Amino acid sequence: MKRGRIRKVDRISDLPLNIMEHILTRLLIRDAVRTSVLSKKWKYKWVSLPELVFDYSLQDALQNGHDKIVKFVDRLLLLHRGLICQFELSDLSSPSLSDIHHWISLEVMAMACSASSETTLFYNFI
Repeated sequence: MKRGRIRKVDRISDLPLNIMEHILTRLLIRDAVRTSVLSKKWKYKWVSLPELVFDYSLQDALQNGHDKIVKFVDRLLLLHRGLICQFELSDLSSPSLSDIHHWISLEVMAMACSASSETTLFYNFI
């Protein structure tokens, strides 16, 4: 007796764009980046997130590795495309002043290249 083939349906790739964006905005930044492995359609969705929040959850996920955190923020900012409405660094273990300067420079360049007239920058370190 032949068994019928079960057709695999990729429901997550068939979600409307606004639903994908809504899901991404509700995730922690590291988890939003990780969605790129879900499918080809999700691969670069995270690069246009308008709110970038780097907080204690990132520090915990990267096991308090200062260099890992700096590299993650650097890569994310370099790969980001689109409008950044909020850029927040809080509760991270003291990044160096040169790291902060570099990140602000990347953010200012992104603002200059976009049509954005207002971006919220928030820094709070322990």
